[in-house]
Amino acid sequence: MFFPCIATSAIYFSLVVNVFFDDNGNMIQYHLFRFPFGNVWPSVLVIVLVSTSIGLSALRSDPQRGQRASSSEAGVKPIVPGLFGKNERVAVKNGMAFLLNEQQADGGVGRKGLRVRVGATALTLLAWLGSDEPRRFDKPIAKAVTFLISRQTDSGLIVSANSSHGPMYSHGFATLALAKTQAVKPNDKTKAALVKAVKLITSAQNKTDGWRYTPTSRDADLPAVVCQVSALAAAKQVGVEVDDKVIERAMAYVLKCSNADGGFSYMPNVQSSNYPRSAAALSAIYATGHGRDALKKGVDYMLKHDIAALRTHRYYAFFYASFAMAQQDAKLFRQWYGRVSQLLRSAQAGNGAWRVAGPDDYVTVYSAMAIIALQSPNGRLRLASPDKR
Repeated sequence: MFFPCIATSAIYFSLVVNVFFDDNGNMIQYHLFRFPFGNVWPSVLVIVLVSTSIGLSALRSDPQRGQRASSSEAGVKPIVPGLFGKNERVAVKNGMAFLLNEQQADGGVGRKGLRVRVGATALTLLAWLGSDEPRRFDKPIAKAVTFLISRQTDSGLIVSANSSHGPMYSHGFATLALAKTQAVKPNDKTKAALVKAVKLITSAQNKTDGWRYTPTSRDADLPAVVCQVSALAAAKQVGVEVDDKVIERAMAYVLKCSNADGGFSYMPNVQSSNYPRSAAALSAIYATGHGRDALKKGVDYMLKHDIAALRTHRYYAFFYASFAMAQQDAKLFRQWYGRVSQLLRSAQAGNGAWRVAGPDDYVTVYSAMAIIALQSPNGRLRLASPDKR
């Protein structure tokens, strides 16, 4: 660490100053070179060079110092320090490279014409926001935000160009992503889009107290309700006006889906409990603070399940479970994360993506969800507000 300092000083004295002593023992400096502003500023130059050398040496010995500093400046503390390890970093790095490659010139993620393109872009944006290297993704984040805002209609709905089914899911994820972006990168245009998006969600709530596939749906299901209410809670956290009664009604619907075993069904009294829906419901409870009495049984239900046996909606399940399990004590979270990390890393494809059998329309969606779950120990992306943890 001190070698650059010594080397710089040696160069200065050998090239700039010749030091010798007169007959009386007094030190005399003879400057070999004369500078236009006198011979004081070379000394200042040496100080700057020495300081730079020290800084570079420190960064070489600890390359993550700058990264940690930026996390510290943001006031973010890991949920469990050190849990996001080398293997997880490699998987996330490869996954991020895949998503970056999928972002097109217009900022959208996935090929043009993809009907879930808004949802894929929103979830990818959340993955980038959850990185512990936030500055690395400044440009792709800005492009993704621009794309999402460009896809907002006059009604406030944020929708893909040729979405034919379920635009409310993409809208909910887009609203959530814009809210999380606004939390760390405040911007008037983002705020304005959020306000319109929230008004759309509010006006689309139907007589069942929930939402389903479209803004005009007359029925509801738990996954759609969780998607919208999580977005509303996030928007409220960044200062967007949200009607509390809308959230209360939505959470009443969520709680109607709870079963005696602690899990949650697709609709009230329809179908049995399952892990993905239960993870989503618990994340909504933590995000809004409503229905906390259902938490203990819900968490117990999730802990009883062998997550390796999940055959459908695995990435969706891990995405929402990462938010719910992050609220548990360190021991429980460590146990859950260790298993999830192993499953996700073993399922990652050679190109960094996560996919399931069948068409690749959702590969960017699954990949973003997997990355968000893998990054969860960093604590940079949480649904619960500070007063609700």
